Amino acid sequence: DGLLAAKEETLNNERQIGLAMRAKQCMEAVQASLQAGDEIDLVTVDLHNAWYALKEITGETGKGDLLDEIFSRFCLGK
Repeated sequence: DGLLAAKEETLNNERQIGLAMRAKQCMEAVQASLQAGDEIDLVTVDLHNAWYALKEITGETGKGDLLDEIFSRFCLGK
């Protein structure tokens, strides 16, 4: 019938595919930064972003992680 059964888990929706693409882009940035000799702090940011995207796919992020992600996107003035 033209459909193949997956023997392993696959990405199930556009959100997961987008997160996988984000992780890949971050890892490519890590590689480029390492080859360019950039400061390790800059490399770590991209590495963390890749790790976080993969955790999102597997559902390993917790409520605290979600709140951190939401508030990291806003600049809150005092």
